[in-house]
Amino acid sequence: MTFIHQDLYSIYLLFILFIISISFVNDRKQMKNLILIPFKTKESYSYLYFQRNINFNFLRFLYLIIILFVSNSFIGILFKNLKIADFFYLLYYMLCFFIIKYISILLIGFLLKKYVKFKKILIINIDIKAFISMYFFPILIIISYSNLLNTTISILISILFITLLITTKIIYIIKSNNFIGLKFLDIISYICIIEIIPIIVLYNILK
Repeated sequence: MTFIHQDLYSIYLLFILFIISISFVNDRKQMKNLILIPFKTKESYSYLYFQRNINFNFLRFLYLIIILFVSNSFIGILFKNLKIADFFYLLYYMLCFFIIKYISILLIGFLLKKYVKFKKILIINIDIKAFISMYFFPILIIISYSNLLNTTISILISILFITLLITTKIIYIIKSNNFIGLKFLDIISYICIIEIIPIIVLYNILK
C-alpha cells in the first residue's frame, strides 16, 4: 500500500493494538483461553471453551473491531496503489459486510426457529476470526514497516490470512457440531448461504 508509512495509518495500527490491550484488561482469562485453543491437545477443549462462553458481551464487541480492522488491512494489501481515502472506504464496505452477515446469521436462525443454535455459530464465527486476527497482527506490523518482504510475499500472506479466516472457522463449526446441535445438512446449507455467497458478492463489489 503506497500510504503505508503515513501517520494516519500508524494511528490505525495503534488503535488495533489499543483494542487488543483493552480486551486483555477486560477478561484476561478468556483472552488467554482463546489464544491457546490451537495448542490444546484435548479434543474437548474447544467444545468446553465455547460451552462456557456463549454470550455476546463487551469482549466480543472488541473482537469484532479487531477482526474488522485487521481484515481490512490485509484486504487492502491486495489492492495496488491504494490511496488512504480508498482504504477507509474499504473499511466502510467491510463494516457493512460484517453487520449484514452477522445479522443474517441470527435472522436465519430466528426464521428456522433455531435462534440459539445459530447464535452459537455466530459466537464461534467471531472467536475463531478473532484469534486468527490477533496472531496475524504482528505479521501485519512487519509487512507495514519492514522492507524485508516484497510485494509478492505480502500479497501471499494476505491471501493466507483470508484463507485461514474462512477455512479455520468452518472447521471449528463442523468440529463443534455436538455443541451447536444442528444436522450436518444444516451446516452445509449455512456454509453455502452465509459463507460462500457473501464472499462472492463482496468480491464483485470490490473488484
